[in-house]
Amino acid sequence: MPKKFTDIARPNGSDSKKNARNSEPEKTEKPRLQQAARATSAASLSSRIKDNVRRKANIWKKLVQGKKTLDHETEKHAARKHRVPMKALMWSGIFLFISACVYGFGLMATSVHIVITTQKQKQDQSFSIQFSKKLATATADILPLRLYEKSFQYTKTYQATGQSQEPSYVEGTVTIYNKAQRTPQVLVATTRFLSSDGKLFRLIERTIVPGYTIQNGTTTPGSIQARIRADQPGPSFAVQPTQFRLPGLAGLAKYQTIYGVSIVPFAYAATGTIPVVTEDDIQNAKQSIAQYAIDQTKQDIVSSLPDSIKLLDQALRIKVSSVAVPAKAGTKTSSFSATIQGTVALMVFDEKDITQYVQTKMSVNQSASTLVKDVVTFSYETPIVSFEQGTMTMSVHAKRELIPIVDTMMLQQKTAARTLDDLRRELLAVSGVRRVDIVVWPFWITRVPSNVDKIDIEVR
Repeated sequence: MPKKFTDIARPNGSDSKKNARNSEPEKTEKPRLQQAARATSAASLSSRIKDNVRRKANIWKKLVQGKKTLDHETEKHAARKHRVPMKALMWSGIFLFISACVYGFGLMATSVHIVITTQKQKQDQSFSIQFSKKLATATADILPLRLYEKSFQYTKTYQATGQSQEPSYVEGTVTIYNKAQRTPQVLVATTRFLSSDGKLFRLIERTIVPGYTIQNGTTTPGSIQARIRADQPGPSFAVQPTQFRLPGLAGLAKYQTIYGVSIVPFAYAATGTIPVVTEDDIQNAKQSIAQYAIDQTKQDIVSSLPDSIKLLDQALRIKVSSVAVPAKAGTKTSSFSATIQGTVALMVFDEKDITQYVQTKMSVNQSASTLVKDVVTFSYETPIVSFEQGTMTMSVHAKRELIPIVDTMMLQQKTAARTLDDLRRELLAVSGVRRVDIVVWPFWITRVPSNVDKIDIEVR
């Protein structure tokens, strides 16, 4: 930094001479100091310029190096961006291979399924048909009739519905003892038991009385409880606890050792009711067994005939020779029997004959381009039957469906290699076709296969 010089004011008095003497050297020193100051200033400026240039050079160097680094990073990023991983390449190859296989298989397995729905027509017509048992086969106007006759005899049991008021029978429980033997004693149902006051009762069910046993020198009689019923109705048999003897053992040693004992009084129940046969029961049984005879005989005959044989109720005749009901009105019983005897005659025909006859008549006005459905339904009206002459006349109402004929083989040849739109238009133009549904495989094909074996046509 240059030095700064400041002029000093001239002093007054004695110093003026001294200052005059020193003024000459001061004039010589001043240029030299100014030159040194200028040199120092130039050197300082040069140093600052060099520092500035060096600093700018360093900055530029760093900028150049930074740009190179940035370019290198950019190139690395671009390389990474454009580099395709091996795994992605592998999966892409697998996908392309599978797609090619599917496409190739689809081309080889190409097929077309066509469903054609036709416009069906219903046809119904009535005919008057004659039958005769004299014919073995059908003619143009008369159909054969078969006559069957069978004798029958059936017996059935019916329940009585009437009721009669009757005195009830006294019943009670007795304990029967067996001191006579070590083996059991069998007593059959209705075995008589006589009370000590002479009232007779009977055993209701078969009973086995155990024999006596001996244990430690003590004999214990065998015993069993059983129900007995008074031999006659009425309250006089309501006996008090007593002992009963068995009259059937009278005169035997067992008479004293096999006996019965009651420990409670026998009670008399109120007057009860018992079933009896009424006149209505008899008449209903006669009607029921007659219908049973018809149904059973008809079943016996028809079951042995082919399924196509038809029997009408009007073509059946029953002749009853006898209906026997042994029970009379008022008979006291819960059930009774009825027996019927007689003969049944019935005339049947074969529906196959009617089917052939009707189809022949109905085909007169049938179009050549239609096909008759197999199922033909019939209804029979007002049959007139004569068993004496063996004839029958009746009205037959027939119904059937007419289906348009569709030549599937011709359509296969005609539609091969056509586009699907052309195929649909072609099929809808066929007479009698109402609707067309097309299913293709694989789904992306737009043409029908040229191989007719891969074209499937279904007509509904």
